[in-house]
Amino acid sequence: MSSNFIFKLPSEPFGIDDSERCIEIPWAISCYSGEERVLDVGYANAEDRYLEQLLSLNIKELHGIDIIEKNIGGIIPHKSDIRNTNFPDEFFDLIYCISAIEHIGRDNSIYDRYFCEDSNDGDIEALSEIYRITKNGGRIVLTVPFGKYHNYGWFIHYDEKRWNKLIKSVNCNTIKEDFYKYDNGWHSCDEHELKEILYKDNNAPAAAGLVCILLEKGTNSNIKMQSKESSKNVERTDMNTIEIKNEEINVEEIMAKIRENIRRRKEAEVSPKDDLSDLSVEINNVQDSLQYLKNNADIGNNSYFISSHRPFAGKFLVKSRSLINGEVRRYMDPVIWKQTEFNNELVKVLSSAGTRIDHICEYLEDIEHINDICERLVNTNNSIGAINERLKTSETAYYDVNTRILKFESENSELRSSILKLESEKIDISGLVKEEVTKQVNEILSSLDSEIKNREWLINLLEKRNAGCSNLESVTSRAYFEVPDLNYFIFEEKFRGSRKEIKERQNIYIEYFEGCRNVLDIGCGRGEFLELMRENGIGAWGVDFDKTMVEFCQSKGLNVLFDDAISYLEKLDDSTLDGVFISQVVEHLEPVVLVRLLELCYKKLKLGYYIIAETVNPLSLTSLANFYIDLTHFKPVHPETMRFLYSTTGFRETEIKFFGLTPENEALKPLSDNDKQVLIKEDIETYNQNIRVLNSRIFGAMDYAVIGKK
Repeated sequence: MSSNFIFKLPSEPFGIDDSERCIEIPWAISCYSGEERVLDVGYANAEDRYLEQLLSLNIKELHGIDIIEKNIGGIIPHKSDIRNTNFPDEFFDLIYCISAIEHIGRDNSIYDRYFCEDSNDGDIEALSEIYRITKNGGRIVLTVPFGKYHNYGWFIHYDEKRWNKLIKSVNCNTIKEDFYKYDNGWHSCDEHELKEILYKDNNAPAAAGLVCILLEKGTNSNIKMQSKESSKNVERTDMNTIEIKNEEINVEEIMAKIRENIRRRKEAEVSPKDDLSDLSVEINNVQDSLQYLKNNADIGNNSYFISSHRPFAGKFLVKSRSLINGEVRRYMDPVIWKQTEFNNELVKVLSSAGTRIDHICEYLEDIEHINDICERLVNTNNSIGAINERLKTSETAYYDVNTRILKFESENSELRSSILKLESEKIDISGLVKEEVTKQVNEILSSLDSEIKNREWLINLLEKRNAGCSNLESVTSRAYFEVPDLNYFIFEEKFRGSRKEIKERQNIYIEYFEGCRNVLDIGCGRGEFLELMRENGIGAWGVDFDKTMVEFCQSKGLNVLFDDAISYLEKLDDSTLDGVFISQVVEHLEPVVLVRLLELCYKKLKLGYYIIAETVNPLSLTSLANFYIDLTHFKPVHPETMRFLYSTTGFRETEIKFFGLTPENEALKPLSDNDKQVLIKEDIETYNQNIRVLNSRIFGAMDYAVIGKK
């Protein structure tokens, strides 16, 4: 990162005079290079501005992990300790850990009292797990407060020693590492400038020193610091030698160097054997020269003596030469002696070098042998690689063929099963048809038999009633008993609908009486509601003034009493009922009787329980037109009138529900969108609204129910 990076930061949303976030957030975001699966450690406590920047990257799959749970749109949450995750190995392309690792293994009780610990290696354990779940070639972004070491309890302040221990605990390459110092704003700096810096020094809002690092996970790489030059384990010095500079030996890298060395020699058409033979000739020449030096190391002329062949002057000449020779030797002998000593020492050194050269020759022979072996190994390895490729191709082809065979076998098995199934069905189909026909015939016969029995029971009951009754019963408050010759049981069967249909309509009322034990059904009729209550475990009984209805209900095992509703309610104690249901009775009553009935229901009902009165809806012209099919109907009651009567009686939370809509095929039809070419859109909407109003008035709900609560 350039030294003037900080001065290129935008003033918003980070700000120059802010905490270390104004450095590490843009620094971390700048490390993103299109990775698809990314994890952020400590996302739940990250600042909103950081999360906003992270989400703006539109990462395909962004995960977050923290010890507390938090749902953030666009982030897949994981509640877990980063030291012990369930992620598979090599899962993420990029992992962010921004000002988070210094808190791991520390006192985090501000989030939960169980998160309090004091572990010296929490950060190392966390980075080890981060390394495990990072893909080979994937990257890790770390930022921590940096300077002088100090344990603040809920986090640690890193120094050089602690930082290097953390980074060297994993096998990663350092892509970039930057240090920053706060001093009236943030500035890029060297590591040594932060040596004495602690948290909030120099009036910093938080950390006063910061280190940001981008790591890359490698398979066999050693940890290298970009800011410091480090030597490689293995280097090539020339085409014939490999130099190993430290104790860590990477076999694969050495073999790669050897292969490259052989390749380069082949390209240069240089044979190691030629090199060694030339070197042997040179070594032999050196040995000859060394022997010559040994023989001529002493340069003194000790064999020289003074003589003269002249018979007369010879003695004088010998004497004179001896005197001159003595004077010369006095000056020359020390020089000659030193030169001789030097020559002797030089010969010793060269002799030692010669011995070493002999050893080198032996080593060279060994190297020649090793080179031959390496070359054969490389050739063998290449052959093995080619064989492996062919094996892979064959294995793939075998797998494809095997897959096809399995597929054919599966399809063949399915075909056999289908054939067997068809044969079995062919054999059994006639029996199944006969069985199904017999079953349906039996069901129809059973239904007819049940219908015949019901009608026989009804005929017998009517005959007994007609034979035993000589006088008309007294007129009661229920208007339909003013027509004594009308059998209301048969009338309801024909005009109201079957018991099954009525039960289905009344299902909507169950929720108001759940858990009740004393629900009274006034005018229970054929007992549909009572049967529904029994099926749902709700205690209920009914009262009706039609003997036929009462006897029919009793034959079904229902608890029904023969009595007038007003008289029966007057006999009950106050606040004893926990529910009252009145279905299709209100339209039979005179107003004074209706008001009295509601007053009694209010007295007998417990506080907090419901009364439901269902009656004919006069707002629907269709319903109103059919109102007088029933001769016992007195007059319809408007829904708002019923709401008013409920309110004046004392009931609260009154609501009106409409149901029993006219089928769509019997109502007016609105225009469809296909008619837009005839009418403009506004006309269509106006027309359709008119149709909706007419439908609600003419073909509205047939019935309504008023629900109140005491």
